[in-house]
Amino acid sequence: MKSDPLFFLCICISAVFKGIIFLDILLSFLLLLLRSLLLLLSFLHRQQESSRGLSSAFVEKLARFELSEPVTLRRSDCVVCLDDFRKSDWCRRLPSCGHVFHQKCVDPWFRKARTCPICRARVRLREEDPKQGESFLS
Repeated sequence: MKSDPLFFLCICISAVFKGIIFLDILLSFLLLLLRSLLLLLSFLHRQQESSRGLSSAFVEKLARFELSEPVTLRRSDCVVCLDDFRKSDWCRRLPSCGHVFHQKCVDPWFRKARTCPICRARVRLREEDPKQGESFLS
């Protein structure tokens, strides 16, 4: 075994660098783990939020209309029931995205989900007020 001070210094520096590298790897791993946990929590929160439907009071406040001739809709069928829209059907048009559905089809959907069945846009009473109706959520 050498008693050379330079050799001892090299060993100490090597040990310090190995320690720094180990701590760097450990810190990187912990940060990655934390980021993954935050992403998971965010995903679970969104899932929970979207799985709770709208209250009946909120759904009743959504605008509805009776179809009359001529029918001027982007789609000719309701995507919930896949039936065609007909004259005198009661429908709902969502203000945030403009999608239209039969009222009898989409109302039960809204009691289970807060989003449009087509584009998953959040359901609001009016397009211009994103916080509108939050107190009506169940």
